[in-house]
Amino acid sequence: MRRIVEFLILAIAIVAIALAVPTLIHASEYGIFLELTHKPGFQPAWDAMLRGEPTLPAWLRGGQGTSSEYTARATDGQTYITGDMCKPHDCPAQQIFGAFRMDTPEHANAAWAVLVEVHYPHPTDRPASAYAKLRWLGHPDEYIKALLMKNVRRANPDWDHAS
Repeated sequence: MRRIVEFLILAIAIVAIALAVPTLIHASEYGIFLELTHKPGFQPAWDAMLRGEPTLPAWLRGGQGTSSEYTARATDGQTYITGDMCKPHDCPAQQIFGAFRMDTPEHANAAWAVLVEVHYPHPTDRPASAYAKLRWLGHPDEYIKALLMKNVRRANPDWDHAS
């Protein structure tokens, strides 16, 4: 009986890996998050999110940020691609964390972001969040805000705690 259970667990693990690997390989084709904002399947959603937003930083409006690789995740039947970028040579002061909702593997039908501006230097006796100004773009709902804030916290270890 024990061997059957071990075999079943191994079989389930193999199936899970087999299902995940094609998604991860396909997702890596996109590269860094900044590049996504310029791809034909993503740019319309990104531009719609930025449209009508007054006084955005020039680096953001011009798509000139420093960026990292994005993360793709599926939840409740929806696929989201999240990532971040920041002001060149001043990342801690201005960062944007974005999310695309995918309607096909090559096309996003919506985009949201939070622009995080932190005034530096600031005292380290309080967390970075105490000095931050958040600006929500694209009218995200509470679920998307939580998704974006998870990425903010991951990128900024001192967000909730003094250094």
